[in-house]
Amino acid sequence: GVVHNAPGHGEDDYRVCLAAGVITAEDVPCPVDSSGLYTAEVTDYVGTYIKDADASIIARLKSEGRVFKHATVKHAYPHCWRCKKAVIVRATPQWFLKVDHEKLRDRVMKAIENPKETRWFPDWGKKRILGMMESRPDWCLSRQRHWGVPIPALACDGCGGEHKLYPEVIDYFAQIVKEEGTDAWFEKQAGELVPDGFQCPDCGMGKFDKTYDILDVWFDSGCTHAFVSEKRPELASPADLYMEGSDQHRGWFQSSLLESCGTRGVAPYKNVLTHGFA
Repeated sequence: GVVHNAPGHGEDDYRVCLAAGVITAEDVPCPVDSSGLYTAEVTDYVGTYIKDADASIIARLKSEGRVFKHATVKHAYPHCWRCKKAVIVRATPQWFLKVDHEKLRDRVMKAIENPKETRWFPDWGKKRILGMMESRPDWCLSRQRHWGVPIPALACDGCGGEHKLYPEVIDYFAQIVKEEGTDAWFEKQAGELVPDGFQCPDCGMGKFDKTYDILDVWFDSGCTHAFVSEKRPELASPADLYMEGSDQHRGWFQSSLLESCGTRGVAPYKNVLTHGFA
């Protein structure tokens, strides 16, 4: 059969089009915005919700003699587990942690293998997490949800709306969080989240819009060594023991290790115990 390829709306399509030279990794057409509306790339339907445009597009194709048959097919498709609606798959910019930046992966591997730094119980836990770290791609840190810890990035108007992280804004927002919590990012206007008179060092302008990406929750839990172990006087850091189920070699054990080695240069734990599920 003949199928369309939409490289901005599915991983398989993306890989096929990339291999065939139809697109480049830097130029992926994605003509649907975050509200599910067609962008200016689809000139005749710009601003139209994609499902609302279906009937018009089919009628147009029929009038041009380009449709052999039109029918509805029932098949498996991803849905949101909360609202139960069909998911619109889109290629979107994300924030990534480059695992090989400044040899972070090497540092993590050494921390796993050195028994003077970490010990694994049972022994197979070490082999399991080593295999995962060896093949791990870059870590996508951002998520698009309406709850969570916000990534304090701003869209700079003078830089064409480019999303940017400014150290001054991060420090300023951190002080706000101490008093008002992380929801302040969603409740305040963009101008209230930057220091007085702050301007983008790249373009010199001071007009910004908020962005709404949140941190991957594994990054949140991976930081517990910093905001629990290091902050409570009755605890020690690195911790004597981290204990969880075998699924956490991909989750908490690993995110904690990456975060701690990246910021502290050492593993966040001395011993890791993998227990069975109860």
